Amino acid sequence: MALDSSGDPEHPILSHPYSWELVEFMYREDQSDWRESYIDLVFARDGQERRLRFLAPRDLEMSRGLPNSIGLVILDISGRQLEGIKVRVDNFEQSHGAPRFWAAEVFEVFEQLHSEPE
Repeated sequence: MALDSSGDPEHPILSHPYSWELVEFMYREDQSDWRESYIDLVFARDGQERRLRFLAPRDLEMSRGLPNSIGLVILDISGRQLEGIKVRVDNFEQSHGAPRFWAAEVFEVFEQLHSEPE
């Protein structure tokens, strides 16, 4: 497991997310409980799509440009023992459009991403 410059290991949920294309960025706000809000990132590569859901995101930063995965890294920061935060989405290249935020946790959503018309 690789470490970033802060010493945090990459999260095992998706190895080298910068080598995937970010094809969807979605924020869902739960107005009654912010901890139920989430960000979905959908990554695509070689005909495969993976939807990752980041719960209770905070401190979202996006520079100008469309969301993309250039320089994107997902870090397991549970070792820092921060209350309610175990994941950091960051950008090691400081490229335009790559999202940066903290989250309580991340998991993969296993649902059909695109349905075929019947």
